[in-house]
Amino acid sequence: MNLRPVISPPAASPGVLTFERPTITVLEGVGTAQIIVIRVNGSYSPISVRYRVVGVTTGPYAQVAGQLFFPDGVLKKVIEIPISDNNVRGPDIILNVELYEPSLKTDVMGGICALTIVDDDMIPGYLELESPQLRVPESAGSIQVKVMRREGRDGQIRIRYKTVSVTAQTNLDFSPIMGELIFENGEETKTLTVDIFDDTIREPSETFRIELFDPSTGIGVLNFRNRGSILTTEITIEDNDKKFCQDAMFHPIMESVAKQYDTSLKIEDTKRCDFSPIMECVVERSDIEPIEVSVRSHTVYSVPLFAVTTGRVLFRYLLLCFM
Repeated sequence: MNLRPVISPPAASPGVLTFERPTITVLEGVGTAQIIVIRVNGSYSPISVRYRVVGVTTGPYAQVAGQLFFPDGVLKKVIEIPISDNNVRGPDIILNVELYEPSLKTDVMGGICALTIVDDDMIPGYLELESPQLRVPESAGSIQVKVMRREGRDGQIRIRYKTVSVTAQTNLDFSPIMGELIFENGEETKTLTVDIFDDTIREPSETFRIELFDPSTGIGVLNFRNRGSILTTEITIEDNDKKFCQDAMFHPIMESVAKQYDTSLKIEDTKRCDFSPIMECVVERSDIEPIEVSVRSHTVYSVPLFAVTTGRVLFRYLLLCFM
């Protein structure tokens, strides 16, 4: 007679209770935080467990507590915690949610979940240049351009910058710059400095630009408004090299010539072109005999270039100016 051992099925287990995740992070404006409690290593028979927030004695989270019931076969339950949104800038809040007093048939494993409530009332502001246009004398040596942080100063924000040539030439009229500005928490102003090169050449005003681009934030910064409206500053370099003689100087010089050589020599008009040593002079003379005129003084010099005759005559002078 063969006797076979009788193997009894393992006793059904109610399992143990634990948090699905040991840490959870939510924004202050989320409304409700959901923390999941799971049943592992068995699901037999109804079980229960209590929960509460520990380490908080005052405020809206001090009274958070309750009990979860798991019917036979149920593996998951959710703790819902209302989150208070106060619209006031403040530090993040960390709550420890604890599972305790499980029913007699079960146990708790990993009974603490850390809930972090991130303050979302941060106002980092936005970045822009202080002015869309600036002017600087060529002899200034450098120009400073401010980058402003407006309507907030929370957290770290960044923006890149560069110079762009328009009519001014890099390394001849100005020194190019590029890089990234980092505004730390609370900082509102940064200054960019561009070196300006002086020369001795008479020339028109020249321009270049400073541009802001590619704004970004540091870790954990919320509500960033990206950038402002003034992202380019046009800088005009004003030439300050010695100008050729002004028109006002030519009249006295020509009048003295008239008195010296011919009292009938009358100046009607003078004009000159900017950035040119050429002067045009309209002279009227009543005498018939031609004369030759040479202009010399401590500021203006010209070789004899013309003969004055009767009538209105246009003369052109090549002038050297030592102002």
